[in-house]
Amino acid sequence: MNKKILIVTVAVLAILVAGTTTVLAQGGVNAFDALKYLTGMTDDEIFAQRENGVRLGEVARNKNVYDEFHATMLEYKIEIIKDRVADGTLTQSEADAIIENLENCDGTGEGAYMRASVRFI
Repeated sequence: MNKKILIVTVAVLAILVAGTTTVLAQGGVNAFDALKYLTGMTDDEIFAQRENGVRLGEVARNKNVYDEFHATMLEYKIEIIKDRVADGTLTQSEADAIIENLENCDGTGEGAYMRASVRFI
């Protein structure tokens, strides 16, 4: 399944960011590394933003890479949700609702996604 996640993630990023490569961590996409790659920021710069209460999605938006960041993380999270349906942790109806919330996520961590789906992923 990890190979499938890798293939889907690479395909999405290749379409969105032509000519670039992806930053992958074992087990899927690492949000910090993806953000570092897309923005050119260092770990310290990202951690400083987080310490000031800025969400990763907001950092991406401030650096004008939110669409690419969101697409990368969305594909990874959808694969996790599919796994949860397959193992019976979620029903397909619950998964569909979570995916809809993820697709509409604004990157602030304050939306319906946080309230509806955090316990599952």
